Amino acid sequence: DYSAITMFSKSLYIAWYFLLGFLKADFLSAELPDPHLVIISSVEADSTGLSNVLLGSTPDCKDCLTDVCTNDTLTPCTTKFAVGEWVGGSTNVSMLQASSFGEPGGYMKVQNMVDVVKTFLKTSNRFLIVLNSSIHRTEGIFDTNLDQILSQMGALFGRDFWSRVVLGATNWHYDADSVMGRNQSGRNEEWWTDMMSTTIQQRYGVTFNLSAVFIDADAMLPDNVDDPLQTEAFQVETTKLLKLVKNTLSMEMNTLQEQKDDLQNIINKTLTDMEANIEHLISDMTTAKDDIIDNGIDISYVKGVVALNQIDIEEHDKDLDELNTNIANVNETVTFITELVQAQGFECIDHLALNIPGNITSVNYPANYPYIAATLLCSFTLIPESGLSVNLEFVYFKTYNANDYLYITPDGGGSSKYYGTNTPPTTTYDVDQSVNILFRTVGAHMYDFDDIYKFRAIFTMV
Repeated sequence: DYSAITMFSKSLYIAWYFLLGFLKADFLSAELPDPHLVIISSVEADSTGLSNVLLGSTPDCKDCLTDVCTNDTLTPCTTKFAVGEWVGGSTNVSMLQASSFGEPGGYMKVQNMVDVVKTFLKTSNRFLIVLNSSIHRTEGIFDTNLDQILSQMGALFGRDFWSRVVLGATNWHYDADSVMGRNQSGRNEEWWTDMMSTTIQQRYGVTFNLSAVFIDADAMLPDNVDDPLQTEAFQVETTKLLKLVKNTLSMEMNTLQEQKDDLQNIINKTLTDMEANIEHLISDMTTAKDDIIDNGIDISYVKGVVALNQIDIEEHDKDLDELNTNIANVNETVTFITELVQAQGFECIDHLALNIPGNITSVNYPANYPYIAATLLCSFTLIPESGLSVNLEFVYFKTYNANDYLYITPDGGGSSKYYGTNTPPTTTYDVDQSVNILFRTVGAHMYDFDDIYKFRAIFTMV
């Protein structure tokens, strides 16, 4: 019964409210269910109705979201939170909504959202940027009210933030008249996605295409729920967004500066420990040398000294072991960021030269590589360490058609072309031989397709 579910949800939110009042510290340190979605909007786009329907409620729900602000002077609180079931289904999500950017107190709202994301949410899988499609209808036009928050998030978290951004179009209705009008004008979903992706690339220096969803919250109003066109489109678009959220590796909300500081602190401590150990060893060696000089070349005496100081030698061995451990810690620290990148994979978004192993993927992986109106060209150059060979294993490969293909060219060798389901074979190349991989697409329409057109390969050295 829908009303019973709504009442139960309201009870949960009231409980959250009292927890906020009495146990604020515990609330801010609570473990939240995965995945996490952050919704960002300005005064030009109403994201509350969208958040409500994603949680399985009606667009006009008044108490489905709970205020969560770290700044008590920010009234009203424009950062809200809820845990719920995605569109009333069985998948639990943690959702944070930051809205009303563009109203007075913009800096405080930006700072509050950053604080809440870092101290409360802690990780995020995706960021949904909500834009009013009735305003964003021309390339280059963008909601300036979002400039401050998006610039701040980009500066603080870098590519990790932008690679998780999804665009959400509001006022994109799916009644028969609206669909017909868009089809006749050519201003459909693909057109809007390309236009807004290009606008954001130019405005914020993003170097890859962004995905978009078209979720019409009004489809869940009583007057529209019996319209099959609107309900089917709502189901398709909400499922698409859920896939993007669930299939994206979550990022820890540590700023680039914090990551750099943590790394520098580890390196500094390791180097300090190493210097102390080296000074200790040098002092011991100098003392041993002085003892030998003071006692001439009395071998028996030296043997006695060695026997009497066996324990000291063992202690020195322990110091050496500790030194080796510290060196290993430095190596682990140096590869810390590399391992994170390797785990997520290198996306084919430019021309990259790689001399560290890892996953290599098509852009937008694990979703389809995006629709590009013109031609997309990107490449990897895989460079082995001296004395090793490139080993390349494709664990998934499928292109839309023969116009989208992959060229693999080992240095000094011939090129091999692959497309469709013709998966490149696992290959170990010659010692010290670099390998170039070129990926090319031409205007493949990916809208509404299942996420099957993509590739992922594992680059190792043997």
